[in-house]
Amino acid sequence: MRDTLSFAWLPITRHRLRFLLAVTAIAVAVLVLAGCGHRAAQKPASTPAAPKAALPLPEWAPKNPSPEFLRAARMLKPMPAELEWLSARGVPSESEKSLAAKRMMLVWPAAYEFFGALSDEQIAQFLRVRELEAPPTGSRTGSMRVRGHEVVMPAKMLTTKQRAALDRFFDAARRSGQDVLLWLYEAGAKRDLSNVKVGFTTAGATGRSKENLSSRNEDGRIVGVLFYVAPATRMTCETFAQM
Repeated sequence: MRDTLSFAWLPITRHRLRFLLAVTAIAVAVLVLAGCGHRAAQKPASTPAAPKAALPLPEWAPKNPSPEFLRAARMLKPMPAELEWLSARGVPSESEKSLAAKRMMLVWPAAYEFFGALSDEQIAQFLRVRELEAPPTGSRTGSMRVRGHEVVMPAKMLTTKQRAALDRFFDAARRSGQDVLLWLYEAGAKRDLSNVKVGFTTAGATGRSKENLSSRNEDGRIVGVLFYVAPATRMTCETFAQM
């Protein structure tokens, strides 16, 4: 008897059938592997993300700036060097040089951190330009309306982070030779600052001292720390950045 399988249309030997099945299996495997390789070839190669540009910081920035300092640095521009401004008005004395160096290294970073501790809503309010009342400075008497930036909030309503930043500002100012907290008490502030508002302004922000005697903010873009002592005392005690 012949070693065959009978189909309706073609007799095939068992050995030939095994051969054909083996060839078919190999062909299917090749097609599957080729398909996987094709899909793998089409997958785009991942590229490393481009590094973010380094944020330029002023020369007096802390070695390890806080998140609040960096946040302020993204929105404010550094002041021109204090000594350059002093030199433009005459030959600075040694005491002026010393004070300028302390202000740059102590007070300005603390003011940046306080500004950076503001909420998003408070920052947005500060960035809006509107009419403000500027106090008399230099030889000018009486207040005047100017366009500028300002945000104020009651000292008692500061968040824990904001109050800590304000306290660091007070401490930095005292170590630089300017006791801002004492000035506030002399102006009538209560010990708990419950009758004080604090914030930032470009209106009349000319103060290198509590008397606001300098005239540094001719273009209205210099930012200063602002205090209101009820009922009617306004004091811009420190300029530290520009818009």
